[in-house]
Amino acid sequence: MGDDTTHHAIFTAASVDRQGARGGWAAILVQQGRHRILQGTAEASLDGLELLAMLAGLAVVPPAASVCLITRNDRLYRGLTVERERWRAADWYRPGGPPLAQRALWVRLDAACQGRSARCLRDGDRSGPSPLGRAQGLARAASGHGDRQRGTGPGVPGKARYSARPAGGRFRPVPGRGID
Repeated sequence: MGDDTTHHAIFTAASVDRQGARGGWAAILVQQGRHRILQGTAEASLDGLELLAMLAGLAVVPPAASVCLITRNDRLYRGLTVERERWRAADWYRPGGPPLAQRALWVRLDAACQGRSARCLRDGDRSGPSPLGRAQGLARAASGHGDRQRGTGPGVPGKARYSARPAGGRFRPVPGRGID
């Protein structure tokens, strides 16, 4: 999608079926105004599916390119910006506890981010034709349930899956918190 030094944005989303077993993921890679869609299905949790979307996006970006991963998932955002170093130091175990639920995927994502300029932003905007909204629609379609209500957890009416849009901005970066 361009030379190796350009900036790429990867918008990711995931959706699971009502039983929470099979789901879809989507990543939209944006570079210099061009969009590339990646999507797939797997048996995994929402977090696992979205980690797969991030990995798929990073796999097609040249290693020297700078990357911004954009998600609505609070747990993945926090994992990438706050917890990753601690988890790596603890061999991908929670402090004093069990291994991470998606340990193998976190290890792969960490390796994919090494040696590149990469950061993560969280976007809570669910309205309009944004790339994240489009990625969510693609993930829903891949999972086979495009009619599902937005913003609810599997089988739990009204349970928010992602945070609301932060006041005053589309993306909510945390200064100084990259993922490389």
